[in-house]
Amino acid sequence: MWDIATDPVTGDWVFSANRDIQHVEGDQVIAQRIRHRLRIARRAWELDPSDGALGSRLEEALRLPRGRVIREMRLMVDEALAPMSDDIEIIDVRAIETGLGGLKVEIDYVVTEDDTIIPFEERLLNTLTYELP
Repeated sequence: MWDIATDPVTGDWVFSANRDIQHVEGDQVIAQRIRHRLRIARRAWELDPSDGALGSRLEEALRLPRGRVIREMRLMVDEALAPMSDDIEIIDVRAIETGLGGLKVEIDYVVTEDDTIIPFEERLLNTLTYELP
């Protein structure tokens, strides 16, 4: 797999010092796609070809009571990443409060889409941290 590299915080394209567009490969592509799905607000793009399946409801979570958000974070992440179910399997989702009203989401996942035949038990566990504004 190959994709244009984006900044994990802003989502902007990443360029090298000589102004070449950077790229990501392999498992980095999966992590980048997860971040993009979490960053995009569900039903925000009028021309969404997936009929509303692109994006997440994490932006709405900022307006809900903290206790409810922490309890429902797994559901929100599962909903946002459901279209990627052929590529990854979510193992665990943790919502962690940071500072004054900040919220961090840690997602443990395993890449299932792979060219090699590796038993599920031997696949590497990846962790992605996504911080809500």
